[in-house]
Amino acid sequence: EPFSALDGYLKDVLQRDMSNFLREYQGDMVLVTHSRDEAFKFCEELTLLKEGSVLVTGETKEIFENPGLLEAARLTGCKNFTAVQRLGEHEIYAVDWDLILHTKALTERDITCAAIRGHWLKPCETMGKNCMPVEVVECVETPFEYQYLLRNKEKKDSTPIWWMKPKGSFQELASESVPKYMYFPEEHIMLLK
Repeated sequence: EPFSALDGYLKDVLQRDMSNFLREYQGDMVLVTHSRDEAFKFCEELTLLKEGSVLVTGETKEIFENPGLLEAARLTGCKNFTAVQRLGEHEIYAVDWDLILHTKALTERDITCAAIRGHWLKPCETMGKNCMPVEVVECVETPFEYQYLLRNKEKKDSTPIWWMKPKGSFQELASESVPKYMYFPEEHIMLLK
């Protein structure tokens, strides 16, 4: 793990140097890391392991886009998961979010879960298909984004979801960014086993 235990600036400099080296290097290289960001940045091909066994292997961006397995989605950094009931070829009931969702992907009969990355959720001000009325459960401020934990406002027992919202400035208040509804884009709903 070549970039562990480094401060942010030094890590960025060394990662840039590594990228330059890899552009010129003709051989194969194996990078072992716990960092999903490093894996995404440096690896064209990715193998995810759990307890010494291969979960999934393939093209890195494809695995991030469609991990196929719940554990693979977790290992690539996804935080929003729900058990599902299949309602149709492109429709599911997200049990933990208490929400009906339409999907771009075909809902195979053996799916058990669905997930969506917090960066793909879209704020909206009117209710529509794949929208959920939201209330804030918690908010964490990082230097460049707010990380909201949101719940279905109409279903108080529903599982909260993470929404990552880039900040426009350091003075932006968390309360200024909360929409009435959150939209789940069909193309970003991951169907998992």
